[in-house]
Amino acid sequence: MKKNLLITALLALATSAAAVGTAAGQTIQNIGQFEYTDFDNTSKTIDTTPVNITVASVYNANVGPNGTTTAPGQTVPAAPGQTAVLTYTLTNDGNATDSFNLTVLDGNGNPIPGTTIYLDNGDGVYGPGDTVVTSVANLPADQQVKLFVTYTVPANTPGSQSTYVNLVATSVANGTVIDNNNVAEISAINVVRFTLDGDNSVNVQPNVATQITHTLTNTGNTPVTAADLRATSTIGGTAAASGTITYTVTNSGTGTSVSNASLQAALQAAGNLAAGQTYTILVTYTPAAGAADGQSFTNTISVYSATAASTTVRNDVTSAAPVSDTDTLTVQRGTAAVTKMVDNCGTSATCTSTIVTNSTSAKPGDYLRYTVRVTNNGSGILKFPTLRDYVPTNTEFYSVTGSTTQTGASILFSADRATWNTAAPTTLASSTSTTSGPFVYVGLNSNSDATVNTSDSLSAGQNLTLVIIVKVK
Repeated sequence: MKKNLLITALLALATSAAAVGTAAGQTIQNIGQFEYTDFDNTSKTIDTTPVNITVASVYNANVGPNGTTTAPGQTVPAAPGQTAVLTYTLTNDGNATDSFNLTVLDGNGNPIPGTTIYLDNGDGVYGPGDTVVTSVANLPADQQVKLFVTYTVPANTPGSQSTYVNLVATSVANGTVIDNNNVAEISAINVVRFTLDGDNSVNVQPNVATQITHTLTNTGNTPVTAADLRATSTIGGTAAASGTITYTVTNSGTGTSVSNASLQAALQAAGNLAAGQTYTILVTYTPAAGAADGQSFTNTISVYSATAASTTVRNDVTSAAPVSDTDTLTVQRGTAAVTKMVDNCGTSATCTSTIVTNSTSAKPGDYLRYTVRVTNNGSGILKFPTLRDYVPTNTEFYSVTGSTTQTGASILFSADRATWNTAAPTTLASSTSTTSGPFVYVGLNSNSDATVNTSDSLSAGQNLTLVIIVKVK
């Protein structure tokens, strides 16, 4: 009898995904067989004794996407102050149910304050309903969950600076099983943003330069590109009073200072402005010489950036959202109202007896009191204020006095409007005119410097008075 021997190995496997392998606790059974033909030509089979092997537990954590600091698995852009969200999956690549502890480290393996891990609620999107976790419990083999890691980019983070975030999973069943190669990148986007300091209201004088300072501050996290700046200047109110306007822009970072009648030209020539630095914008206004008292005009300066937005750049000061300041300037101009009157004091040289006011007649021997008064009816000042009066023909000089309603000012006398004295003169300067007699000046000394010049002024609503007494020949 010819006999054939065939030994066949059989491997019984539990149903599972290939990534996991045979589930823990499953039995791998091996049974051998001897097959032969008996003397009566009957085929027979004899099984060997079964050999059983129980599959041991294997633990494996798999966090994705994988990444390193040189090749991050995911990159999320975020502006300073904005919360970035990183998305991960945690898969139990072991063959038994396992729990996993979770930590967040930086690219150097150090903890990152301010990070939070959320377990997805099943909708696949970060939002309300997701649960804050530090571990995932009882994750079956070959099952996975979605996790979110949030991190708020600090407000002072420079543009393009990267923060590296690594979500680490450690097996609870086997603490030596760690997935630690899941580095992601949070890239701070460049935020173009700047501010202007505020509006101003000032009083100005015709044809006198007045300066107002504005400060444009780079509050973004990236340099302001000067070439991208667009600036306008808009005159409102009484434009005829505005006169001339010039701008001087100084870059606080570089010290560059540029003056120009165009604000845009001055800004662009001042150069790029680093984050945290300022442009000092000095605006010089010289109102028109003919501007009337009380006229008001405005100048609105507006600035925006033409920098294009992208996935790495956010522009907060576009043409639709410029920054602007308005200066309101009100012209204050002194307005002189001069009056003169004469009183007949009769034979009283001091005008202490019966007086005929606004007299139109006199006889020889009468004393006449001439009063000349200037009142500032405007809202500005009248500079170098002096009054002059003459001794009429057919009269002779007796006395001169002066007075003012202006507090803190004093009266001085002069024969030439150059040299001034506190004492009233007893004789007057001779006139070169054939129609006018001797004369005298009364001046207002408003700054207590013992002289009268362009540094002295008659304030709004105040007056200066000269009184001269003469005797009719």
